[in-house]
Amino acid sequence: MRSLSAVTLVLALAACAPPSTRSGAQESAADVARSDTRPLFEQQGEASWFGGAVEGRPGKSGEGVDPDEMVASHPTLPMDSVVRVTNLANGKSVEVKVVDRGPTAPGRTIDLSRKAAQDLGMKEKGTVPVRIDAFAADQPSERVRQDLAALARQ
Repeated sequence: MRSLSAVTLVLALAACAPPSTRSGAQESAADVARSDTRPLFEQQGEASWFGGAVEGRPGKSGEGVDPDEMVASHPTLPMDSVVRVTNLANGKSVEVKVVDRGPTAPGRTIDLSRKAAQDLGMKEKGTVPVRIDAFAADQPSERVRQDLAALARQ
């Protein structure tokens, strides 16, 4: 009985140790969750939006560009990456999928669909300052996660 209590105590103390001292150095679920809250990629700039003129046209991803979907054009982000765009003027955020290259207007960082612009509260204004964040947990594939991480290191 005494040895069972000692084993239980040792196991309980081992469970309280920081992850780096645990045998096998495995990441806990909490460690993984914390890493998912740090963006793989961050950028600030000016957003604009596109409407019906591009509707149905295939984007560089091969997917049709639909202004009524939550999609975007960006000059360097990997196709199919999912990013959170935050309107710095009002704090509203949306998630969009990158399906094309753009914007074509000088000084713009990202071109959003009409739907995304409406949800961000920027449709009437036309352009707003934004922050763009890409998180590992939101990406559709490991390839996109790796491409985003490589882009962030540049």
